[in-house]
Amino acid sequence: MLTHSTQAMPTSLLKLSSESVGKSVKMSPAVLRLVTDDTIPAAELAATLQKLVKETTKRGELRDELFLMVLRTTRCNPSLDSAVRAWELLYLTAAVLAPSRDFLGFASEYINECAHAEQNPASVRAAAIKALGALKRSAKAGARRHPPMAEEIEALRSERRLSTIVFFLDETFEELPYDCMTTVGEAVESLASIIRLQQYQTFSLFESRKQLALKASAASKEGEAAAEEASILQDGTLISDVLQDFRVAKAERKEAVQMRIVFKKRMFRDTDENITEPMFINLSYLQAKHDYLGGNYPVGKEDAVQLAAFQIQAEEGSVLGQGAADGLAAAMARFVPRSILQQRPREDWAQDVQQRHRALTQHSKEDSRLGLLRMIRSLPYGGSIFFPVKRIEDPIGLLPGRIILGINKRGIHFFRPAPMEYLHSAELRDIMQFGSSTAAVFFKMRVAGVLHIFQFDTKQGEDICIALQTHINDVMMKRYNTQKQPKAEGAG
Repeated sequence: MLTHSTQAMPTSLLKLSSESVGKSVKMSPAVLRLVTDDTIPAAELAATLQKLVKETTKRGELRDELFLMVLRTTRCNPSLDSAVRAWELLYLTAAVLAPSRDFLGFASEYINECAHAEQNPASVRAAAIKALGALKRSAKAGARRHPPMAEEIEALRSERRLSTIVFFLDETFEELPYDCMTTVGEAVESLASIIRLQQYQTFSLFESRKQLALKASAASKEGEAAAEEASILQDGTLISDVLQDFRVAKAERKEAVQMRIVFKKRMFRDTDENITEPMFINLSYLQAKHDYLGGNYPVGKEDAVQLAAFQIQAEEGSVLGQGAADGLAAAMARFVPRSILQQRPREDWAQDVQQRHRALTQHSKEDSRLGLLRMIRSLPYGGSIFFPVKRIEDPIGLLPGRIILGINKRGIHFFRPAPMEYLHSAELRDIMQFGSSTAAVFFKMRVAGVLHIFQFDTKQGEDICIALQTHINDVMMKRYNTQKQPKAEGAG
């Protein structure tokens, strides 16, 4: 069965449902034509393969069927030209469609043998090596959520990389090269290399969605900012799938929504303070400032003045900080959260900030960024990663229906949203147990000396638990190193 034939298959290779058997029989002539007809244009080949892969995303059991159907054309194919086209098709198929674990071992072993078999022509071995590399990459990512775009298949065939835009929190951006096999983990590493960021382990890509208010909309009030939802993209997610998610969402929604990929820190860790790399400090500063101006760090007037002074010295220096008072007053919205800025006249803010900035005029830009980061870290909830959740279970009636969870190196922090109002904190040592499902997260924690179980509705439960566990591991490692050091000194 698994040998090349010029005749289309009368039935499926695998045991399938009757409906899928019918689909398999229809797919067979299309695969055979791609292998035997050397007049097919590149665009038609890409479009045909895309349609075939689309069938496998609708019916998962056809995934292995299509892969084996293509692999079959490479076995005992008497025509060298047809064999080379078959291996090229297998390369493209492996790149966009990895088989399940049931057939992955078999496929890998077979392709590896063909790639290194000296009796095979050089052109076949070269195509087999490419197919093996593609299979290794696509197998790590797993099954696709969407079929690839035809242009992605064409680009892969011509060894050309596509590009998309990745934004930073200061609205600057970089072009990210990718192909249909590029995962988020690979993209993070690639982007870090482009911007010369060496310490990128705590950074990731996020999917950002923001509702855009239309001019005619009653909700579009002056000074009102649209809420932005950002969710982390897992390392194994395909960039191709992320971009397809955006296309599908835009097609389904009637209102205007801004969707983009954002590069930022996955979490602030205790070890960040030991990193002196300028790019790392700058990106950490941008994120701390972004979260602060977004209202995520409620502070008093004195702290707000000091934080504004640090930002001005880091970005504008004395030109603005010690310049005309009216110019500084007009710029205050760039440095103070809106909810705090509204509490007093801007001229009063400008006067206080200018006085505080006078003491910072000799600070370098990097010193000022570090000053802001130190102030943010000193807050009980400083350096948190934030997650919007809904209350499911609150045994002591402590929390409102909708809250924001902040996770940092000190523990869990609870806020009332819009505007952010700090409610309560639970230190890491008071969190006895935690876990998540696809739709919820729970914490078993000590409140006023009594254990209670709190449960919240969220799709980011896994991310919350990972953040918590990472901070707990950091604390344990720090404690272990502290205990280990005196023993080492005593032995010396």
